[in-house]
Amino acid sequence: MILTNFCFPRSQVFRICLHFLTMSYQIHAVHTGTPFVPDEDGTWTFARTTKDPVSDLVYIKTMNTAGTVEVHIASKASNYQNFIKDTGIRTCFPVSDGPNGTWLIQHYELGVEGYVGDDLIYIKTRNTDSKHVEIHVAYASSNYLKRNKSYVTCWPLSDVDNGVWTTSDKGDLIYTKTQNTGSNTVEVHIISRASAFKEWVVHTGTCFPVRNNQDGTYVMASYSNDAQAQDYPDLWYIKTRNTGTNMVEVHCASAKSKWQSYLTQTGTALPLESEDNGYWMMGRRVTGAIGDDWTGEYKELPDLMYIKTRNTDTKMVEVHIIESGGGKHGDLYDVAQMVTSSLTTTISQIWPFNS
Repeated sequence: MILTNFCFPRSQVFRICLHFLTMSYQIHAVHTGTPFVPDEDGTWTFARTTKDPVSDLVYIKTMNTAGTVEVHIASKASNYQNFIKDTGIRTCFPVSDGPNGTWLIQHYELGVEGYVGDDLIYIKTRNTDSKHVEIHVAYASSNYLKRNKSYVTCWPLSDVDNGVWTTSDKGDLIYTKTQNTGSNTVEVHIISRASAFKEWVVHTGTCFPVRNNQDGTYVMASYSNDAQAQDYPDLWYIKTRNTGTNMVEVHCASAKSKWQSYLTQTGTALPLESEDNGYWMMGRRVTGAIGDDWTGEYKELPDLMYIKTRNTDTKMVEVHIIESGGGKHGDLYDVAQMVTSSLTTTISQIWPFNS
């Protein structure tokens, strides 16, 4: 073989680099410890807690507090190293409410000028006065000190512990039922916000069989970066045990198909070992410099996000984010350009190049 006669275009090197870098869920974007000491007295999540379009690390402490549910935040701007408020935020919810439902930080106060962050939502599924599931909301604009909205829903307190409760970007109440279903598949049940949570709008089985429900986590998140373009979010299954790839896997069923067909099914860069020690979710990061004049965009696909709260190497709570890939969106396009430049310089010492 005469190597000096081999011609390898720079543009082809770039395409190869970009292909490998943008394979879905193969690149560690964030891998860091945080100032949080491991604590199991609440729930962990990511949420926008300021007007900036980034997701901070949030701990909603619902037990063993000074008397009220507390919100503690480490900022994304500091790479999760600094607390936004050292002592946390005491809320209007008594600690006695803590174990009786699901706690979320999500945007609920829709269409309000002067957005300051996501709101604290409490889906109460046990010990309610109404004998129905209830929703209580404390707005970020009140610093979580006022219970701004309360609703009694049409869902009775029977059959409330067989799945996952959440709300959509539009505020609908969603129950993903993962066991003891009539259809023998994971089911999606949705009560509309527009009806003040008095009317069902979805009751359906999905393409996920019930037998898999103990092997991972189900989350609702839009596959597209335009969540408002579809009526309901897509259903993701983050499989952390018994996978065919021996890696953590992500599977997504589309809302457009009524959750009957998959948008993606893939292994990730995370091995199964020790990856069942925290909280899994899908979240969308942004491109561009953050500030009052932010002109970037949300990434095309959501990233895989893991808050590791047990058995961490740093002895602190850790944040692990696996890059979704997805073409030019995010930093990978620039990374591919840098790798191409370095690679072509090295190879050009052996092979001639076409530019």
